[in-house]
Amino acid sequence: MEAGLLHVLCGDSAAGSLRSAKACNADAIVVQHDVLSCGPLQQFATLPEWRRLRENFGSSICDHPLYCNQPHDLTDNAHKLSGAPGVVLWMGVGLSDQPLLPSTLYIAELVGAHLPRRLSAICATSGSPSPATCFILSWRSRTSRKHSTSLTMPRPGRA
Repeated sequence: MEAGLLHVLCGDSAAGSLRSAKACNADAIVVQHDVLSCGPLQQFATLPEWRRLRENFGSSICDHPLYCNQPHDLTDNAHKLSGAPGVVLWMGVGLSDQPLLPSTLYIAELVGAHLPRRLSAICATSGSPSPATCFILSWRSRTSRKHSTSLTMPRPGRA
């Protein structure tokens, strides 16, 4: 894989697979540990507020914290989104992976990270690789500027 890219994945299992493959430097991997498909996704204005909302939810359903000083956590390493020449989002087709794209964009905005011009998303599917399609992702920042980014994503179900 190209040197200098930052790889963003959902969960330690996916990140561990990328590390085991030695496809990139371990420091080039950040992990979204929060299972965003579970619990409330209320509006928030800061990362500490986000963590507080998610921690309150987590403590209401289980005995251990959602965030427990994980060294490669996306929310703790959001600043890395600015410094990389490119960012690659690795997503599966499951519900827990789908919020990775919008949440990463929003986290980057919250910390003032200027995403690189090169933002790629790889959607891992079972079966044979599918041809890629290109689409435009647009979002509005909190400062009302409109951003557009060209993403290349595989189309599931097409062989």
